[in-house]
Amino acid sequence: MLAELQRVDSGAANLVELHAQASETMRELQSAVSHYADKVDVDPARLAELEERLNLLHTLKRKYGASIAEVITFGDEAKQKLQVLESRDVELARLNAALEKLDTEIFSVGKKLSAARKKVIPSLPRLSASSLKI
Repeated sequence: MLAELQRVDSGAANLVELHAQASETMRELQSAVSHYADKVDVDPARLAELEERLNLLHTLKRKYGASIAEVITFGDEAKQKLQVLESRDVELARLNAALEKLDTEIFSVGKKLSAARKKVIPSLPRLSASSLKI
């Protein structure tokens, strides 16, 4: 087609030369890209792993902040809240143990008081009669 153009219009010789140069440049580019692609080691498993991680990052950004820094800040704050909640559980367990110990002591003291009352009850009628004589 270009040869025909040059035959019809001798002024088109410049276009034919540019086309030849462009074609040669494209062949060189194709060769260079092909050579480069041969050197690149593509690991499908690694690619899948990176895509999965990238999807996770996008999901985290949608849920917890517009940037990675905001996501990390959210994670740090959540970690602190969890630590507070866990320490509350420890404190609650300590308080429940102390309460159980106090309940045991109260029950023991109550039994002793009941036993002491039972000992005193038989002598109460005598004490009442003697206090009336006064």
